[in-house]
Amino acid sequence: MIPDDLHARRLLVLAGGVRLASVVRLLAVLGIEDHLARGPLTVRELAGLADCDERSLDRLLRCSTSVGVFARLDDGRIAPTPLSGGLCTGAPDSIRPLVLYNGAP
Repeated sequence: MIPDDLHARRLLVLAGGVRLASVVRLLAVLGIEDHLARGPLTVRELAGLADCDERSLDRLLRCSTSVGVFARLDDGRIAPTPLSGGLCTGAPDSIRPLVLYNGAP
């Protein structure tokens, strides 16, 4: 359950920092934002484009949607958000290279 209170949400993000950083890095590695450039897609479509396991990707996306990196529409499709725009390859304001660098083993 995700709290509605802004302060509780911020605390949740801080407490899950390492895990969330890993999730964001993996989403960057898989190029999820790039795949969503033309619009929302289902998890199955994204998994096919990213060549990864659908169930595992769904878990990553549930985590990322809980903190606003991506959005899950009423029909279940995944949509980009202003926050996810920072993971777009080649965008002028992209921090994707930094995300990949900071999370590298």
